[in-house]
Amino acid sequence: MDIDGNFGILVFNTQQRGGEMQKQNLCLTSVRLPAWLEQEVALGQILATEEERMTVAINLAARQVKEGSGGPFGAVVCNLDSGEVIGIGVNQVTASGWSAAHAEFVAWTMAQETRRSYDLGAEPVGLYTSAQPCVSCWGGLFWTGIARLVYAATKHDVEQYAGFDEGPVPADWQDALVQRGVTVQGSVLRSEAILALKEYRQLGGEQYNASLLKNS
Repeated sequence: MDIDGNFGILVFNTQQRGGEMQKQNLCLTSVRLPAWLEQEVALGQILATEEERMTVAINLAARQVKEGSGGPFGAVVCNLDSGEVIGIGVNQVTASGWSAAHAEFVAWTMAQETRRSYDLGAEPVGLYTSAQPCVSCWGGLFWTGIARLVYAATKHDVEQYAGFDEGPVPADWQDALVQRGVTVQGSVLRSEAILALKEYRQLGGEQYNASLLKNS
């Protein structure tokens, strides 16, 4: 299966005309993924081990930095039994103008489109991400049906080395996921993920939420 590279959320509004309610297309938020993405991984590819899956996620983050195509974050969603890749994501916030276009969100949205369902729980599915989810991705994860989260760099790493603010993630964030049936494993290949974070900052990568934080 090939990545078509473009997907989005269509927002509608209803207006009354001549006594009838009509649906109007207001806006289409689309995310076009970088052209280099399939050079790193393809939908349907088999990644047999968790280390392979995490390596791909980190490679995506590193390639992002090299190409200057977005924030230093990558993620893949895989079937836990077969290792089949069903979703791929890189951070596209600045490229898309969409604040939700984090690597994890992009990856699981692609997986949902691949499986044609908002609920990925029909099969055992894992999310492998180069960094611990920020507060928005952590919250969104609860509603995906994903059964396992594996991450590399920690929240502290992201904030210290790349300069992002990851939001008010609660201290018991892992426990909350476990209580909902999601297993969690962290700091897998952490040092490799940190390299991408450091390089992003050294190259002057944009901390796109900085202005929002100053006003909070």
